Amino acid sequence: MPRRVPFLPLCIVMVSSVWLCTQLVTPAMAQDRVRAKVGIGIQARPGDPITLARATEMVKTGNFLRVYVVPEDDAYVYVVHNDGKTLTLLNAPNTATRTSKGSPVTLPAPEKFYQIDGGSDRESITVICSPTEIREVAKLLNTPNVAQKNWLSLEKELVDKSKIELAQQADKPFQIAGNVRSMNADPFLETLPISSGKSLVVKKYDFQVQK
Repeated sequence: MPRRVPFLPLCIVMVSSVWLCTQLVTPAMAQDRVRAKVGIGIQARPGDPITLARATEMVKTGNFLRVYVVPEDDAYVYVVHNDGKTLTLLNAPNTATRTSKGSPVTLPAPEKFYQIDGGSDRESITVICSPTEIREVAKLLNTPNVAQKNWLSLEKELVDKSKIELAQQADKPFQIAGNVRSMNADPFLETLPISSGKSLVVKKYDFQVQK
């Protein structure tokens, strides 16, 4: 049976694969395309199949979530959980945000899940993948009692920065790192969609919690 990890106010099981590129202040890279496989996996109960979460999803108290992120190139990955009251950088401070090209980031761990506990009616997870460190994210989220408006303002700035023209969104497949694929990696990784962005990638999942 998979190990469960409380998801702060809510215990959530997520699959998220995202690739966010570039720092807030790097105009020279503004035209660069950044890609990552991004997804959130949802499991109703231990042993059930894992399904890919949509950007807006209804979940139930007790559901399990796991986050998957696979950057196409070396990147800094930030996974932010927001339950409307508390903001948490899920892969810090004990986990390095720097990730090697094609190497999966799985949160809370390949053998664990977050579980939704019903403490909030709505939750969101935002995945950011950037070729350079985004100090503003870590600095803000390491501040006690972060105001929602401060995070939402920074999040919007990152989303706007990552937007690309629809005509530019044709994606070619990319491979998960070979040494990882040979280590009995989770087959769910192969099903993750590719997310693209201009200078960085931001993927947000909004969950409405049914109790």
